[in-house]
Amino acid sequence: MQTDFRRADLDSQTRALLEFAEKVSLTPYKVVDEDLNQLRQTGLNDEDIFLATHIIGIFNYLVRLADVFDLELEPEVTSSSKK
Repeated sequence: MQTDFRRADLDSQTRALLEFAEKVSLTPYKVVDEDLNQLRQTGLNDEDIFLATHIIGIFNYLVRLADVFDLELEPEVTSSSKK
């Protein structure tokens, strides 16, 4: 799953969240109401979606800072991202 979540055996909610996270990370300007409605259809409410989007944004922000300033990531992050 860590290399391609699309090949993993995931429940529909987790898969939808990962697809949403990818879209928010790569093309946030393309997020539309239908994307949010798909998350709602999996059982997430608006607060869940807001919190998930917030967490996605924080991780994107931190990764960009690390990239720009060549910062070392914590060992837990480095080891989990290489699996």
